[in-house]
Amino acid sequence: MRPILRCIFPLLAVAGWVALAEADATEPEAALAAHPVTTEQAVLQAVWLNHPSSQALELRVKAAQTAAMRNAGLPEPRLDASAMEIDLPPSKQPRISLTISQPFPLGHQDQAMVHAGRVAAQAIAAQHPNLQAETEFSARMAFIAWREVAARKQVLAHHAHMGDQLLELAQRSVANGRAGQQSRLWRMQANVAELNANLEALQTLEPALQASVQALMGQATQTELPAPDLRLPEGPLEVNPANLLTDHPTLARRNLQAEAAKAQAKAESAANAGVLMPGVGVMSMADMPFGLVLMVGATLPGWGASKERAAARAGMGVHQALALEAETQAWSRGWLAQMHEVSGRLRSLTARRDRLANTVMPLLRKAAQADTPGLVTGNTTVFDIYEALHQQVQLELNLVDLDTAWLQARAQYLRLERGDGSGAMATGPSLSLPASSATGGMGM
Repeated sequence: MRPILRCIFPLLAVAGWVALAEADATEPEAALAAHPVTTEQAVLQAVWLNHPSSQALELRVKAAQTAAMRNAGLPEPRLDASAMEIDLPPSKQPRISLTISQPFPLGHQDQAMVHAGRVAAQAIAAQHPNLQAETEFSARMAFIAWREVAARKQVLAHHAHMGDQLLELAQRSVANGRAGQQSRLWRMQANVAELNANLEALQTLEPALQASVQALMGQATQTELPAPDLRLPEGPLEVNPANLLTDHPTLARRNLQAEAAKAQAKAESAANAGVLMPGVGVMSMADMPFGLVLMVGATLPGWGASKERAAARAGMGVHQALALEAETQAWSRGWLAQMHEVSGRLRSLTARRDRLANTVMPLLRKAAQADTPGLVTGNTTVFDIYEALHQQVQLELNLVDLDTAWLQARAQYLRLERGDGSGAMATGPSLSLPASSATGGMGM
């Protein structure tokens, strides 16, 4: 009777393991949805909602818009008062005067400066798509790391209990005198110990990765989130990268940056124009108690050190715009190369995973089912069953690795769809508008 029981118990245990594996393989989406999970989309929404970087960008846009209006044709009147003695023989005569004057820049200096400031503000606002793409990419990568640990932990936890049961059966088999099995028992003990050690390590690591996701979401790390959703999201639509590049937000942003540099150069050139300054005032002298004073002054175009510096800055702006246009062409080539590489990697990972999940894994499970009755006849040992289990665990972990690689490639693809893929938010040229040359004064 005991030999029969020793055969039936392993058979029932292994049959149970095979049944569980089959159930996991066919678990419907409804059963998965019954448990609350943390989805990638929920993480992205929480991260981007009221994100400080987005608020900082809005403030920088408002600052640039405010700067654009500082030279919007505002009056800059000047009030001068003077008191002096005029030596006119035979006597010295005191003179007191009070004048007010208003400069009028020649040309279109004010309009050019306002236009340059507005284009600069538009270039800053155009950074929004890239900022969101980079923010979401960081959140996706943090979620993927958390998901990977949860998925590996699920695989190991699912098989750990079965491994312990098979190890107990194997120890009992060796103790009952099965010859030539001691070395296989030791290898089995090492494999089970390694599996449990890896499971403990993942259980230790998972809270830290969850806290990383919560930190990006702006949540308190003391609050526990539901487990990450292990279902794979939809893959990105296959679109010709050249078509995506035509309307890419980064191209629009870079074109605005080049236009801002040109507008700045034009504003600097306009500052090189002259300024006409008419004025009116009153004057009092000893023999003339009250008199009206009319005056007119002008600064010559292109004259003086400040004018030379403005011309130099205008030249710098022109060259900066040309450099930005050349850099945009270089970026376009690099972006296309990245998109082709990422698209190919997504297709390759998808094909490999489908082959392993839909061809290799079913064959392993069929082999385990076919080997199970051999425990009764003696054609199969518990070590053979464990080796099949070990092979299946390794394949499931390989599938987790492929899922992670696919998700990372997808995250990079989505990042490139709307961002420049540089890993940093480009702020564009620093636009320093020329101060109005009308602020220079002219005395009487």
